Amino acid sequence: MAYSEHIEKVASVLQTSTYTISGGLVAGDWLSVLDSHAAAFGVVLGMLTFTTNLVFQWLNHRVIVKK
Repeated sequence: MAYSEHIEKVASVLQTSTYTISGGLVAGDWLSVLDSHAAAFGVVLGMLTFTTNLVFQWLNHRVIVKK
């Protein structure tokens, strides 16, 4: 392996590890935000779940009534 090929391999490994570490830090930061605001996210997810269920139950009811 030539010296320039070796340098390219090392640069590729370093680039991959840098992107991986950066992605891990971003994911960790988002998890920290979720942990800090867990109650608010729970309320929003609960409302979205309730609304979705309400819409599907209403659509199901309409189909049953039409039969």
